[in-house]
Amino acid sequence: MFDLATAVVPKTPYMTVFEKKTVDVFCEELAGRSGVDLRGNAVSAEADTIEFYNEGNPAAYGENLLELFRDIPEAGKEGFRIRIAGGEGRRRLIVLGKDERGEFYGCARILRRVAAKNGRILCPEELDGVSMTPEYPLRGHQLGFRDKNNTYSAWTVKDFERYIRDMALFGANAIELLPPKTDDALFSSTFVEDPFRLMIEVSRIIHSYHMDVWLWYPNVGEDYDDLDCLYRELQERELIFSSIPYLDAILVPLGDPGSLWPDRAMQVTEECAKIMRKYHPHAGVWVAPQHFQPEPGWYDDFYNLIAKEPDWIDGVCFAPWEQHEIMEMRDKLPERYRHNIRNYPDISHNTNCQFPVPMWDNAFAMTLGREGNSARPKAMKYIHNMIEPYTCGAITYSEGIHDDINKVIWCDQDFDSRTEAADTIRDYVRLFIDSEITEELTDLVLRSEDDWAGPILANDGIDRVYRDMCALDDKADEKTRNNYRYQMIKLRIFSDYWTKHKYAADQENEKKAREVLARAAQLGSEAAIKEARSALNLSRDVPAMEEVLSEMQKLADELYKNCKIQLTVTWHRGQRWIRGAYLETAGMPLNDYQYLMGRMKEIEKESDEERRVGELLACISREDPGEGGIYCSLGTPEGFAHVTQYRTWEEDPGYLKTPLKDHSIYSIMGMFHQMRGWHDEFPMPLSWAWNATALYGTPLEVTFDGLDPEKEYRLKVFYPNAFLKAVHHMQRPEEDTECRFYAGDTLLADRIPRPEISSGAVWEYDLPKSSYADGTLRLKWQVYGTLKAFAVSELWIVRK
Repeated sequence: MFDLATAVVPKTPYMTVFEKKTVDVFCEELAGRSGVDLRGNAVSAEADTIEFYNEGNPAAYGENLLELFRDIPEAGKEGFRIRIAGGEGRRRLIVLGKDERGEFYGCARILRRVAAKNGRILCPEELDGVSMTPEYPLRGHQLGFRDKNNTYSAWTVKDFERYIRDMALFGANAIELLPPKTDDALFSSTFVEDPFRLMIEVSRIIHSYHMDVWLWYPNVGEDYDDLDCLYRELQERELIFSSIPYLDAILVPLGDPGSLWPDRAMQVTEECAKIMRKYHPHAGVWVAPQHFQPEPGWYDDFYNLIAKEPDWIDGVCFAPWEQHEIMEMRDKLPERYRHNIRNYPDISHNTNCQFPVPMWDNAFAMTLGREGNSARPKAMKYIHNMIEPYTCGAITYSEGIHDDINKVIWCDQDFDSRTEAADTIRDYVRLFIDSEITEELTDLVLRSEDDWAGPILANDGIDRVYRDMCALDDKADEKTRNNYRYQMIKLRIFSDYWTKHKYAADQENEKKAREVLARAAQLGSEAAIKEARSALNLSRDVPAMEEVLSEMQKLADELYKNCKIQLTVTWHRGQRWIRGAYLETAGMPLNDYQYLMGRMKEIEKESDEERRVGELLACISREDPGEGGIYCSLGTPEGFAHVTQYRTWEEDPGYLKTPLKDHSIYSIMGMFHQMRGWHDEFPMPLSWAWNATALYGTPLEVTFDGLDPEKEYRLKVFYPNAFLKAVHHMQRPEEDTECRFYAGDTLLADRIPRPEISSGAVWEYDLPKSSYADGTLRLKWQVYGTLKAFAVSELWIVRK
């Protein structure tokens, strides 16, 4: 290590505007961390120098400089080389970029590796001889200014510039914006900028960093067969394309949002492309065949159309909700597009998404939610290295900065996929947080990813990570504790710890309530209900880990002040709890509080004591299959063990070809919030919210042993998706779910009829003895006529 605090960073007359900006960025970043502005250092013949050049500007250097780099492998496009010349007297730290972008990324590499703090700028000798060239030509992130986002919607132009610079320092060369009108609300109370003006100003900022400007532009008109509607949409695009000063490419999702059939989507998109190229003749057009719940034939139509190789389409995008794996997509595309597949990975969500956390504990799904802090560095590296070789790179999908760590992992992997996730996190901590705690905080980030592995109550690592975070927090200085990136890491660790202990306490409260209700005959129904209510209410009246939750809420306030992330709806103006405002539901009991409370209220209406006692016992024995029977909640680790897995997570992290343990908590909770105005209440068994799910026609198979071939059995099943549709009145009776259901080789049904809600919404079947003649029962569901997700939550195998 040697100290650069007295070094000089010269600006030469030969430097371009962007090269001078590179020098300014370098000095500003070091000044913010060390307190030393190198631009103020005195120039002398003895001073150390930090010099920036690029091979495209040879007037700025001579042959002597190139001699210094002769033994360092040449860099390619956007690449760089670094040399440390001189000795103990005068040192020269020199960056030689292949081009201006490469020069900037070389500057960034130094910033990431120096330890700058308290008047010192310590540079490691290991930087000497570095030569790097980006592995993938496209590296970027979507930063959408819209109501859905849990952070960007509250940002100013200045906030965008700071974050764009941060991403560039990790190798990003593209940023994707959104037009003012998408599938979201046109206005948000969080907006502090006009969306139209912001789009224009931020495009200038992106261009000023020599990054490409992309625009995600869906077709969301109400009816494109209406000529007036089509005209209005095209006029809107004329305004956008004529106003945005810089635009290098657009991405058009063909089905999500928009839900058009491919032929109509392509027609509209082609007209838009013509308008765009009037103002940006060299801008590219990319289409994404993504559709949340496509009808059969949708993808066939798309591939038939793309096979004609439309000359106005430059590339195809692999996006969330794409039915096929990327290898399949590539093979279906004409050769023209196979080397121009852009990746659009969802790095933002934990569940109900493209890459859900595998076997995520249901307690986390209820507390941290879909957009809780999603730092998954090891998983993101693995997914990247599995998919990215089929692409030209990625612009990631993001709904806020809760995925900040995932962003830098993707950029670093796009630059060099051999980089270890731990090395990226070290650079992240050193550059953005505090170089003095690099190793300790890196270790905590990596270990906190393991907090989400396996059943929550059995994971002792959660407690150890929390204790170590508290110890580090005591050691960190005030500036570090006020750093929003540090605060996000801390909040994630505290949230994991709080969830574990709240879940344990709430489960214990439910256990006590059930034990009381089991003695209803001895206590009397009224006394039993009163005591059971008291036990259940402990989850609300005496919440577990209240002091930890209080710290989390303080962190949420600090984060809103420091970076505008919206972790609640009530205090921080988040759109809703599913969109990152996960602390809004912190008071929700992690047990069957609502189900038991609701049932007891109904049972109290009975006038007959014997009936009340009987119904209380039936309520707490709802899962009991009776003597010789089997009960299974498929969304628990124990229940999911019965599900046939066709592939491992390593083979299929998107679960396109194998079932996953899924969480319907969001759709069910959202339904009741919409219907009754509830927010954190859940008036049904929690087991209805977890399930085994199969996507895009993948069959769902389960196996059970231990049946008696001589006995007769009846099967009861709960289908959460069919239940939700019935409650929402989204289906007519003749629109039953088309699904062939087999027990062994016997077809039990060829559809799932709409349920009778009043009867408990459980579907029942008689099992033929031939289906378990050897004592083993195999059940299989195979949807047809649809590509929509299929799920099973619970089943009972009951002896007749």
